[in-house]
Amino acid sequence: MILWILSWSLSCIYFAGEEASWGQWYFNWETPDFINGIHDQGETNLHNMSSWLDQKPRTLVELFIFTIGFMIPIYRTLFQRQPQVEKGIPVTWKDWIFAPPSLLPAGLLFLIIRVSNWLPYLFSKTWATVNSGNLRSPGF
Repeated sequence: MILWILSWSLSCIYFAGEEASWGQWYFNWETPDFINGIHDQGETNLHNMSSWLDQKPRTLVELFIFTIGFMIPIYRTLFQRQPQVEKGIPVTWKDWIFAPPSLLPAGLLFLIIRVSNWLPYLFSKTWATVNSGNLRSPGF
């Protein structure tokens, strides 16, 4: 449980630091030249430097939301596996981590919004076009 809380805490610090460009806009420092040359927006954050620091972590977060916020509540609902709670406090580590079935609507809403973002690509000619022998698809 301590590792779970620590990993979530570090993730929150990372995301908050990235959004604030690690203090650049609060303390008004200039972007160093070595970063300015490889950065899309001239800021001191990592997520605009590479898809490995932006799109890949975002995909992991979305998979986590889908699994923990949608699939597990469906499983718990279908198989009647309700969280074990004593005096309003979850008993097992799984009950602390896994979303309760009451959050299934939020997970479903996330899934609907995410899929609706893909629909225009699914029904357009840009979804999979062959260009010079290379299969291309939109980045998302």
